[in-house]
Amino acid sequence: MDLTSSSHLTWGRFLNMFRSIPTSLWPPPAKSSAVLSRGNALSSFATVMPMRKRGSLGRKTVKSKTVEQTRAEELLMKKRLRLQADQIRHSLARAAETPEQYQVRLQSQQVRQSASRAAETPDQRQSNLQEDQVRHRVSRAAETPIQHVERLLSLRKQRNVAITLK
Repeated sequence: MDLTSSSHLTWGRFLNMFRSIPTSLWPPPAKSSAVLSRGNALSSFATVMPMRKRGSLGRKTVKSKTVEQTRAEELLMKKRLRLQADQIRHSLARAAETPEQYQVRLQSQQVRQSASRAAETPDQRQSNLQEDQVRHRVSRAAETPIQHVERLLSLRKQRNVAITLK
């Protein structure tokens, strides 16, 4: 078979005929300085085998999808870290506040809530009440016995703090 002449059998088709041969049966790879001769067509078969046909999916599209995915993951990770940092900062600020600061914060919350309640219509008030009740029931139904005890203890602790501040 003359591989140098132009025939209907291209080099890629010729190599594809050997794709079914297991790699353990491949000949050892030829040295880079070896020149492919007519009589020794399979001497550099293993080095040529990894070549692929170029299809409609080029490297650029695959690469750009990968880059977009990693960018999205990085943004999501940054957002999570920022949220965690905010939560930690918030909990540290709450833990460090004095009873007087706690009382001031409670009063300002109550003022804001009463102002927003005064602005809402009776239908909105009823709707908000129903939403709160549903949310409360769902959270109670989903809690484990340990979470239930923790919640009760925290309620007792809050009540004791509120009593001592009066």
